[in-house]
Parts: sequence; structure tokens; C-alpha cells
Amino acid sequence: MTEHADFAPLVLKLLKGPLYYDDPIWGELLVLQRKTADYLSRIGLELVLSEAEGFAFITQKDGQEEENLPRLTPRRPLSFEVSLLAILLREELERFDPDKSDSLKVFISLSQIRDKLRVYFPDSGDEVRLIRDLDKHISVLERLKYIRPVSAELKSDDPRYEIQPIMKARVTPEFIDEFKSKLTGGEK
Repeated sequence: MTEHADFAPLVLKLLKGPLYYDDPIWGELLVLQRKTADYLSRIGLELVLSEAEGFAFITQKDGQEEENLPRLTPRRPLSFEVSLLAILLREELERFDPDKSDSLKVFISLSQIRDKLRVYFPDSGDEVRLIRDLDKHISVLERLKYIRPVSAELKSDDPRYEIQPIMKARVTPEFIDEFKSKLTGGEK
């Protein structure tokens, strides 16, 4: 067995996307955190772990292109609409008060998400098309694992989503400020 065999499953899982506290491998990550981070740093990656928020992900430091290290994944900016939705959901996460809830998780229904977004879209008179477009933007955040559908409610007319805490790390105040400056500058 190689010296990396004990944490290889962790690294492979993290390369696929964020890891959350309810994943069976989370405990191993906490135990092997230093070893995993050291290994990742040798290949130009950084482990971002928030034990308090219950998430971990891998990021690649900016400026590595000059060091002849290609990007692990190409950077693709989020569309205006998806960026707006991410900011709105991050605000929802910030408003959450764990003292007033039985859970540390933040949930929002599909209809609530649509209502938050709808006010930013002009009324075209084609409600079906608008809902299809809104759902497309929601599915982008779902693929990025920023939100997760509540499995028991997938068949519901108004399913709920859990807003993942990683949203705080990915949708940073700098990202929000940059988005707002584009809005005031007239860019879209």
C-alpha cells in the first residue's frame, strides 16, 4: 500500500466537489485533515475546511498559471441571473437565526426562490417560460452543490431546498461588491 492510500478516497471525493458534515467520509477528513492538506498543497491545491459550518472543498490559488500549473478546472463566471440568485440565497443564509430554530440547517421552498428572483425579471406575459428560466438558474446552483433538494420532498408541488453553508465561502463579500458595482455601472 502506498503512503497516500489512507486519504486517497478523501482527495478523490473532494476533487469531485464540496464535502459536507453529513457525508460518511467527513470524520475521516477531520482526522486526516493535515495530511490531506499537505498532499494537496504539493500539487498546487488548497483544502478549505470549516468544521464549524460543516463543509470542505478544494480550491486552486490564483496566479498559478504563471508558475506553469494549469487550472484544475477552467474558471467560468456565473451568469448574471445565477449570480443574483446566489447572492439572494446567501442573504437568506445570513438572516437565519439558529436560536429561533430546531435545526442548524436553512431551508427555502422552490416557490420562495422563484418569488425572490421573479421581481428582477421583466413581466413578459409568458409565465411558463419565466418559470422554466427561473428553474434553470436554480438547477445551476444545485449542480454547484450550493443548494440541495430535500429528498423527501422531491415529488412535492413545492419542494424545499437546503441552502448549503458553503455559500458563505463561495459567495464572498468581495463577490457581492463586484456584482453590485457591475449593477451600478450598467454592466450585465
